Amino acid sequence: MIKIENLSKVYQTNGKNIMALKDISLEINDGEIFGIMGLSGAGKSSLIRCINRLEEPTEGSIIINDRDIMSLDSVQLREMRKKIGMIFQHFNLLTSRTVYQNIAFPLKISGVPQDEIDVRVKDLLGLVGLADKKDSYPSKLSGGQKQRVGIARALAGRPTLLLSDEATSSLDPQTTGQILSLLKDINRRLNLTIIIISHQMEVIREICDRVAVLNSGEVVETGNTIDIFSHPSSPITRGFVGIEDNMPEEIAGESGRVIRVIFLGENAREPIMSRLVKSFDVYANILSGNIQRIHGEMVGNLIFGLEGSIENIEDSTRWLEKQGLQIEVLK
Repeated sequence: MIKIENLSKVYQTNGKNIMALKDISLEINDGEIFGIMGLSGAGKSSLIRCINRLEEPTEGSIIINDRDIMSLDSVQLREMRKKIGMIFQHFNLLTSRTVYQNIAFPLKISGVPQDEIDVRVKDLLGLVGLADKKDSYPSKLSGGQKQRVGIARALAGRPTLLLSDEATSSLDPQTTGQILSLLKDINRRLNLTIIIISHQMEVIREICDRVAVLNSGEVVETGNTIDIFSHPSSPITRGFVGIEDNMPEEIAGESGRVIRVIFLGENAREPIMSRLVKSFDVYANILSGNIQRIHGEMVGNLIFGLEGSIENIEDSTRWLEKQGLQIEVLK
């Protein structure tokens, strides 16, 4: 388990103190994919760089496998970092070295024998799907292939923790999906804990078991991904998932009662609206809606207006709640 307690980071710029992280506390379970989501400037990169002490926290503790890494000296820190892999947004490959040489690089500087390096690199090339690119140089690779090399290099030292710093933000949507599938496969095969930071909602939604939302250096919300995306509580998260706190004018002008309903799992496939209208003598006017897949689960978000007698509207609203749906009365 990774346990972050009361972590703060202050930068000094032009004689001024800039608070990048403020009193962050998180727990990340072994073997899970944990997402850290936030807008640019929220403190995501500062946080992930504090976890391996590429940035020195100002206050707080970071405990990895029952060991507080803040207490490590420089020699101990170097040894610890060998078990923390990191993949980067811009790949950070050595342009003058082949795919094989880029993956082998951290093993060589660690003094691993050449025959072990050969076996390890061959296995990693197969894992990331680049066996035929062994002797290619980065200039001959696509963005997705470069990132696969970066992932293989991060795995070279057999880490127990993999950090991903906006690893897909420079890739097109199709390639992003392929990289996310690869990371999920690596997580399953190796039981590897992965921490992903991203401002891309679709990345967090697709791959992460749990998520923390950062805003201005603070954690404003944390929980299971499907819970955070289906009923976010903080304004910044609601904005991320497309839920407006102020009703659009076209909704505000509706008569009757306006309701938001969240459908989870099998409920997203049920003909709830048809049953509602037939059973309660109300008119339902659908105003907006969507169905999306969040961490493998179907989630529907529907806003509609109900018109009819007050008694029928009340009965129909209670019925919706009894179906296990999440209800929010907007008007």
